[in-house]
Amino acid sequence: MKFEIRSWINGGVLFSFETESFKLAVEAAVSKRVSLRCANLRSADLSYVDLFSADLRSADLRSANLRSADLRSADLRSANLSYVDLSYADLSYADLSYANLHSADLRSANLSSFISVGPIGSRNDTLFCRKTKEGVLTVATGCFSGTLDEFEKKVEETHGENDHAKAYADAIKFLRARLS
Repeated sequence: MKFEIRSWINGGVLFSFETESFKLAVEAAVSKRVSLRCANLRSADLSYVDLFSADLRSADLRSANLRSADLRSADLRSANLSYVDLSYADLSYADLSYANLHSADLRSANLSSFISVGPIGSRNDTLFCRKTKEGVLTVATGCFSGTLDEFEKKVEETHGENDHAKAYADAIKFLRARLS
């Protein structure tokens, strides 16, 4: 049977493959290094699928089953992962920047390269930090996105030595200790 992976934006075909299931078609696309950017994978059963280093930027994965999926080093920036079952999934070194994780099931997921701290700072926001596969610590909070070193300099410029600067300094020290 022929399966097509389509864009949620315009319905265009991103990948087409003759196989036994949609799950196998997705695995084939990833193994062939096909970009699944903006893919419509809504409600798909992708449990136990190998999505290592998959390009799933801005993909619609709402209500998908990704239980025990291998998402190591996957690019999930801006992906819609609301109501997704990510239990037991390996998300180490995955990029979840700006991903929608509303009501996602992350029980027992491997998030060892991620830490969030908050509420913190003048905006009482959450500070997200992840270690990239290259070993770089990146952070995102509010409108800031960059490396931990860049964030540290920005905090010094913005807050000087006020209470927010002290709280951020403690958080930065903690993030370096846990993720370095």
